[in-house]
Amino acid sequence: MAVALCLAVLTGCENEPMSPPPPDDIVMPLEIREPMHDYGVVDQGHFASHSFRLTNRGTEPILFRDARTSCTCVGLQDKGALDEPLPPGKSIDVEVGFSATGAGDSETGAVRFTYTTPSEARFYTASVSLRASVRPDYEVSTDTITAQPLNELNPITPWHTITLTDNYPNRTIQVKEVSCSDSKAETEIVDPKTVRIRYTAEAWKSKTHRRVPIVVETNSERKPRTVIAFVIDYEPLIHVTPSMISVSSRIDGPAEQTIEIQTAIGSRLVEVSASDSIAANSLKPLEGASSKTFDRNHSVTAVIEDTNAAISGEIQISLSLENSVSKTISVPVHRFE
Repeated sequence: MAVALCLAVLTGCENEPMSPPPPDDIVMPLEIREPMHDYGVVDQGHFASHSFRLTNRGTEPILFRDARTSCTCVGLQDKGALDEPLPPGKSIDVEVGFSATGAGDSETGAVRFTYTTPSEARFYTASVSLRASVRPDYEVSTDTITAQPLNELNPITPWHTITLTDNYPNRTIQVKEVSCSDSKAETEIVDPKTVRIRYTAEAWKSKTHRRVPIVVETNSERKPRTVIAFVIDYEPLIHVTPSMISVSSRIDGPAEQTIEIQTAIGSRLVEVSASDSIAANSLKPLEGASSKTFDRNHSVTAVIEDTNAAISGEIQISLSLENSVSKTISVPVHRFE
């Protein structure tokens, strides 16, 4: 009998659904000594194994039908151990190996054995649980950099330094390349283990997420070249919620909408106005337009009294930033049935 085995590492792949546990009144003939094993820390690219002891506590021989999980990070060292019936009172040792292909925090999985007895009156399942923490080849001093918005008077930010730590001290590494997919960023290599990045150009208008790859070469025959990465989050200079107002004609009476404005630097709300087509339909900015103090957060409440009229236009919100730069934000307004 061929026994198929694969391991589900829950952080990296999707698991097949496990069978529900048997009712409490069913005696399980197969006993697994220490069904949970922690491999501890395993270096990325290396292999570890553990032996699980399976004992038949029933009165009939056990016939193994399957050993199943959902991926190939773990394998049986000797599949033939499950080919023969397991007599009552006897035990076998099943060697399970773990291949550390990924990297991250604690990774867990399970191996499920399906078996029956010669009478085949019932199929049973038993599982072993696995856990490991994979130590990566390299560690980056920062996983994520949050790039604060730039403004017209400060079009450049300081350098951010990213340092690589090699977990294999006898190996030499050399950063060969670092690049950013965004034209608003500059990168440079400082030394074999250090790169720098800084941001230039105009303020970002929306939040974005960028992956910055670092190409590393080593003197290792096992992995002479690899790519690691960190992530940049760009924060917008001005963020408005909602970005568009939709008004339903089914509303009986005025429609009220609060607009929240957040800025990365101090700002003063100067004016709130509406285009002629909306103003003609009784859109009224009620509050916030007379704010005199610098703040990062503002709110404007708009009321559209006649929701049955044809509404199409926008609200303009004017801000004076603390660097004396003025910004105007437009929020479109649409009517729908």
